[in-house]
Amino acid sequence: MIKTHLGVGGDTITELVARQADDGVELLEEIDDIDGDLADEAQAASVIRLVNELLIEALELNTTDLHIEPQEHGLRVRYRIDGMLRPPPVPPEINQFYSSIVTRLKIMSRLNIAERRLPQDGRIKLRIRGREIDVRVSIIPMIHGEAVVLRLLDKGRKVFDLVKSGCPMRSSRSSMN
Repeated sequence: MIKTHLGVGGDTITELVARQADDGVELLEEIDDIDGDLADEAQAASVIRLVNELLIEALELNTTDLHIEPQEHGLRVRYRIDGMLRPPPVPPEINQFYSSIVTRLKIMSRLNIAERRLPQDGRIKLRIRGREIDVRVSIIPMIHGEAVVLRLLDKGRKVFDLVKSGCPMRSSRSSMN
């Protein structure tokens, strides 16, 4: 019920479970050990679970891009679905986890967690509920913090041919132009 009204992470944030949940997300590459308070906070089970929830929901909605953007008065999360950026409902409490979410994504993609003034690009290989996903990560410095854009590339996603799907050749050519 909480997820219906608050969207992604609603149950995660209210519970703040102190254990790693078996949510079907598996990192396919090793993460280097990083010392520091922020790195420790980013490795907390609740933050890991919150990031996993974001990725799972994005995949379930056939999202191609996941945007996490700091704003003056909070955090904005948006999914690119069918070419349109759509904001999922997120609880306002997610704002307190912003820096931990960004640090967690930097650690997963082997980026420099101390660098906040320069753009960074990386990648993550995941298995989410049995599906192999390549995630391209872009971190962009902005006025109110760092924006994160995740491009989700599902290796199992099928590419459809317009002609084979029954679309007339003339229509498929005009669609491609």
